[in-house]
Amino acid sequence: MKILAVDDETSILELLKIYLETESHDVTVASSGQEALEIISSTDDDIQCLLLDIQMPEMNGVALCEHIRALPDYARTPIIMLTAMSQKGYIDQAFSAGATDYVTKPFDFSELKIRLQLAKSIVNELNGGLTTSRRSKHIIQSLNSSFLVGPDEPISLEGIHGLVGYQAFENYVLQLSRASLLFAYVFAIKIKDFDSLHKSKSSVDVMDLVGAVAKVIASNLSHSGNFISYRGNGVFLCINHRKMPGSPTDREAEINTALLCGSVHTAPEAPISVIAGEEISMRSISRSGALFSLQRAVASVEERTAPSTDPATVSRLLLRNQSRSVEQARLERRAYQIVLDDLVREQRRTSNSQ
Repeated sequence: MKILAVDDETSILELLKIYLETESHDVTVASSGQEALEIISSTDDDIQCLLLDIQMPEMNGVALCEHIRALPDYARTPIIMLTAMSQKGYIDQAFSAGATDYVTKPFDFSELKIRLQLAKSIVNELNGGLTTSRRSKHIIQSLNSSFLVGPDEPISLEGIHGLVGYQAFENYVLQLSRASLLFAYVFAIKIKDFDSLHKSKSSVDVMDLVGAVAKVIASNLSHSGNFISYRGNGVFLCINHRKMPGSPTDREAEINTALLCGSVHTAPEAPISVIAGEEISMRSISRSGALFSLQRAVASVEERTAPSTDPATVSRLLLRNQSRSVEQARLERRAYQIVLDDLVREQRRTSNSQ
């Protein structure tokens, strides 16, 4: 990838440049936020990934991240905070500003390599590396050619306070887990009858509908300091750092009232409604356990959407787990990958100590 590393410590920049270039990345460095913005504005080819320190004079990394996210061509570019700041307040600020991932110093190069591989997967997803403005034209052309967004697609939603991409959401959860700061609860919210809505509406209408529901959910939960993420299939995951009062039906009633008041419908006679799942505790669990908790939250809302009069469907969901969504399967794969990565890392430590 073409990477821009920003840090006011020359020694860190030199170390990063040497390592990243040995990994075949094209690396540019900057010692301040202002220098980074000048490099971004003057480069002909878009930078594909950014590594930002937080503590820098004049413009810190969080402010720089906000500036970069405001640039149309960098709305979804992977931004990894590479910082010594491990407190939860800094982690929250970074992800609120649009960070994709968060790595604390002193960092392990094998861990950084994994994070860069995740960033590369995001770059690959951006329609073959198209920048946001060029990608918009590509999407419009595709839509004009009867392009359809699949129901399981985690549509990119931008400009909604508190809403982050699915990869950033998982990285936020994993970073809190690494720092032993994960004292949170997660629950899912699903748009009712989403499959039917998806089949009956155009891709543009579906994207507009999901965006409208996301704004209502984000607004309804903003007082709790939640992060939310759209996962595809009409499902949103919400993380809260204290147990919310009331039951799932209480939460969905509040959001459905807000949707009705906000006139979010498919038609005047068909108001949109949501269903909320159970809160799943994520307190003091491992990284892989954190991702399995996200999977449990998705499963909880899927169970509530299954018709109670259909025993076969409920049986598949609860007993054989054969009706997992694409999102659940992906979360499970990533959780198992983390288990394997941890085992390999532990074996290396053991070998080195012998």
